Amino acid sequence: MSRICVPFFWVALLGVFLFSAGAPAVSAPPIITEFQISSGPHLKDQPAVSGNNVAWHDNRNGNYDIYGYDLSSGSEFLISGEVRDQSKTSVSGNTVVWQDIRNGNWDIYGYDLSTNGEFLICNNSGRQYSPSVSGNTVVWQDGRNGNYDIYGYNLITKSEFQITSNSARQESPSISGNTVVWYDYRNGNGDIYGYNLTTKSEFQITNNLSEQDEPCVSGDTAVWRDLRNGKYDVYGYDLTTKSEFPIASDSNWQYAPSISGNIVVWSDPRNGSFDIYGYDLISKSEFQITSNSSAEKPSISGNTVVWKDYRDGKYGIYGATLDFGQEGATPELSSTSLLLLGMLPVGLVWWRRKRS
Repeated sequence: MSRICVPFFWVALLGVFLFSAGAPAVSAPPIITEFQISSGPHLKDQPAVSGNNVAWHDNRNGNYDIYGYDLSSGSEFLISGEVRDQSKTSVSGNTVVWQDIRNGNWDIYGYDLSTNGEFLICNNSGRQYSPSVSGNTVVWQDGRNGNYDIYGYNLITKSEFQITSNSARQESPSISGNTVVWYDYRNGNGDIYGYNLTTKSEFQITNNLSEQDEPCVSGDTAVWRDLRNGKYDVYGYDLTTKSEFPIASDSNWQYAPSISGNIVVWSDPRNGSFDIYGYDLISKSEFQITSNSSAEKPSISGNTVVWKDYRDGKYGIYGATLDFGQEGATPELSSTSLLLLGMLPVGLVWWRRKRS
């Protein structure tokens, strides 16, 4: 029995070709599957998502209440139905928090989805706004000192603590793990600052002379909207490398960025009215999520995005899953693959002539 022996060089070359042919030359956008969460004639706003749990504020009962939705079971439920307003939800796991005016000024309340139990977080006589929760820690902006500072609360120890004490305004905090970010007016314009809860150290993230606000943090990455180019764009910052980078700078304005892991989403009016766009920090590629021109204020957790929506004249909360898998995709041949494909027959002919 005769055997054909091919030199290792050409086997390796063939392997490189097959490897490069199997990988798309350009990152493909995710497969987007959209779904409706809640819809009706009454306003629904500011949804937040964590895992399978979604929460938002809803005025179907004549005032703003907090409603929730379980993505796994498809069931909607009331979280807080006080006669006065509740708004600005944040969700982490089974914990939902919001600002609440039931006592005559804005306080912070929470709800445990696993026990169906509501609890008070802060009812200081000053006003408390814009809570954000991550794990067992809640943060918010607090007006008890005559200006807005950032305060926090440990859900395990039930202890409150102050994060900032600068005489300027600190507002709209966001928390992820041990990192808190907010926008800060101590320099005469809005900058983004951060705080490490473990080391109890504060740090400045931006120092551009224009306005930066609407911060959001996930892991080691903070994002915000930024006016440095004369319109609001979306920028990001790597807390590990201490490097800043642009994310979205279309000629229109971009609003309300939200981040989870390596995916950033935001509201974008580039098509005439608002849609939701996304950006993959790994592939550095942008993609469009909605195209119905009525979507705003997104929130993302993992591969799930939720937003408020006003399609067909009805207020609603909608969502989408982002599938970044490449199954079923036809691979593109990169320029390297095509070059190797052309070289392979030439090399085999040369080898056969040499053998003969």
